[in-house]
Amino acid sequence: MSGRFHPWGQFLPVRRQRLGQDDSAGRAVGAGAATGADRDRRGSRELAPNHPHVVRIEGRPANTELTGAISLTDLVRQSLRMRPDRLVVGEVRGAEICDLLTAMNTGHEGGCGTVHANSTADIPARLEALASLGGLPRPALHAQLAAALDAVIHVARDDSGSRRVADIAIFVREPRTGLVRSECAVQFRPNGGSVLGPGGRQLERMLER
Repeated sequence: MSGRFHPWGQFLPVRRQRLGQDDSAGRAVGAGAATGADRDRRGSRELAPNHPHVVRIEGRPANTELTGAISLTDLVRQSLRMRPDRLVVGEVRGAEICDLLTAMNTGHEGGCGTVHANSTADIPARLEALASLGGLPRPALHAQLAAALDAVIHVARDDSGSRRVADIAIFVREPRTGLVRSECAVQFRPNGGSVLGPGGRQLERMLER
């Protein structure tokens, strides 16, 4: 989903519906077949879905006069004004996580984004750090996270340099603390095999929706 890849792999938080499909196309990760009214919004130009109802918008840094910058936060907010059916952010690396989670909690299902982290278990902590840049406190972040995101797809790089889906984890909210943690649902081995994890049954129920 992103033009830059972390040596530990990519992690794609996903909002509902079909998971485990081609992570290079936002529509495959989101809902199923598109309709004439479907529109996607995104924040980078790495994705190029072949669909007539896709609007691509891209951020840019400031010029030499320190003007003209367009941040991903600006893109997310402007995208919401276009009333999209799906919102796909190429990479979440700052305060725009607050706007993305807000969008996914206001009827914009089928969205996703990319974030770099050490492991699936570290995703909540990574999102906490990003949310703090936008002034979102920890309890609010976990409440939004629990309501907005269902699963994360881990895309790793093998020793050969090729990238593959290494595992899929689901998000589980602890009743006592209210904090969200990730739980492995399925691991994919380099030889093509797979192993179900503790969250495997929950992932199956999600796929049946």
